Amino acid sequence: MSNKVILINSLCAGGAERVVSQICDKKGDTIIQIWDDKFYNIDEAKVLALLDAKGVVFFDLFIAAYKLYLYIKRNNIKSINSHLFWSNYLNVFISIFTGHESICTHCVSFESKFSRINITRFFHSIFMKVLVQRASIHTYKSLDMMKEYERNFKFKNGKVIYNPYNFERCFSLSDDNINNFYFRRDRIYLLCVGRFHKTKNQQACLEILAHLPVNYEIIFLGDGDTILNVKSYAKNLGVDKRCFFLGNVRNPFYFYRNCKYYISMSTSEGFPNSLIEAISFGCYPFVYDCKTGPKEILSSLYTKEAIYLNSCVEQYELGTLITRDEYYDIAKIIEKVNINEIIVNNECAKSLISNLNSYTIKKCYDF
Repeated sequence: MSNKVILINSLCAGGAERVVSQICDKKGDTIIQIWDDKFYNIDEAKVLALLDAKGVVFFDLFIAAYKLYLYIKRNNIKSINSHLFWSNYLNVFISIFTGHESICTHCVSFESKFSRINITRFFHSIFMKVLVQRASIHTYKSLDMMKEYERNFKFKNGKVIYNPYNFERCFSLSDDNINNFYFRRDRIYLLCVGRFHKTKNQQACLEILAHLPVNYEIIFLGDGDTILNVKSYAKNLGVDKRCFFLGNVRNPFYFYRNCKYYISMSTSEGFPNSLIEAISFGCYPFVYDCKTGPKEILSSLYTKEAIYLNSCVEQYELGTLITRDEYYDIAKIIEKVNINEIIVNNECAKSLISNLNSYTIKKCYDF
């Protein structure tokens, strides 16, 4: 057994969870979940859970801490790489008693995640300053994220590790229409991928759709707490007949390949997997300029300048960055891109893909 472990809240359908499933794909790897939830199947790695289901978070964490402490002692664990807030808190707290190396991976902008000044932000800020600051190593999904955390919490020993992508596998699965969804030739499809949560802001995508001609339709992949509200909002706007809610899908690549455009108005990201995948398939993206991730990706990891600017968008060779939520103007820009047949620059996309292949990124996790 390896004396290194990956710790995560769960393996539910999410970006950080997907990354963990990709970096732990060989025999001998061990993933520990706080709460048991396996959306992602991992064939080779050993997957354990400290708790069967989620209850009251703070009580859960005390029980999980005790179980994790016993596991570390019993198996002589020397290093734990944790992902997401609760796992990071647990990792560093237990390291005080066990002395193991605590590696905290930060997956989302703190300022976007906790944008409102309230008690939740206050407590998370305390945990970051008192606990997480003690971590042995900090890793971040993007350069902007690292700058944010180091500015706000004075973290040191940081490095950027981008998300890994197995592009060959993605392309090989893109012909498999397991959802039996058939695209009409007389329609222009927008694709929106992500869990339904207030930070993902799917309602804004509906507002944009309402300003587009009736031959534009939108496909939503994902599930979550706000999906019923979004469906109701679509009906109130009168666009529900142009929306498809397909839930969580294990193989989204068929949709990237067949949709003309990708759209995201998310207000909080880390390094969005779906945006990278859309670009790799030539599914032209329109993405809101939230705190971290989108601009870094569309500018080819800050190596390319915008080729077009106006008060609403910045256009790059890999897609369009939305800088203001002016829905009518955004809709007109989408129409303009469609009329002028603007597409993802293939050479620029290949360059980005070469920097993010799973083999290269996985080696960065060998601390």
